[in-house]
Amino acid sequence: MIFLQSNEYGPFSDIVSGAGSLIATAGALALGWRRRARWEPSEEDVANGPQRVGSLLVVIAIALLFTQTRDQSHLPFLNRLTLWLGIATIVSLLIYGILVGTLTYNRLDKVNGNVVQKKIIGGFWLTKAANIVLSQKASQTPPVFLTKQELLMGAGYDPDKVWSPFSRSLAKSAFVVCYLGLTASGTVALACASIILGLGQARP
Repeated sequence: MIFLQSNEYGPFSDIVSGAGSLIATAGALALGWRRRARWEPSEEDVANGPQRVGSLLVVIAIALLFTQTRDQSHLPFLNRLTLWLGIATIVSLLIYGILVGTLTYNRLDKVNGNVVQKKIIGGFWLTKAANIVLSQKASQTPPVFLTKQELLMGAGYDPDKVWSPFSRSLAKSAFVVCYLGLTASGTVALACASIILGLGQARP
């Protein structure tokens, strides 16, 4: 790896390693307390609690790595861990993107007299009533094929009339797992890379 071939930083390798771990730690904490992007589900659907707990666990993992793997014998382990974490980050990103694209819907709410659009999470399967509505519309002449967004609008933007609570809970759990996998893998991988860089500079 390139981390093991450069001697650019010399006696400052420990500073470089420590700075990288601090950046990763700060990033993990910031991710736990940041505001939701517009394309993400609202806090009403996915609470910030799991996100913040996940960021704290990442900080703990970085601290353990930084204090327990600071000698040359851990380089093979750190190299493998960084590679697998990088792969996990990419996979989590892809799955999270699929979930956002297929399971998020727009809901209109009135706030202080103004209509506000929010992103909410649907479910993996529809309720019996929603399936009946789809079948009835599709059997008309000419047939009408409703989207799930149209079903939600027809239900007065009440998601429980379109998806069962259990189905929505599973979908929310999938969002939490993928989001934590994305952020945790990326930040810990950055910390591992910084430790590898420091150890690589220290090699004779």
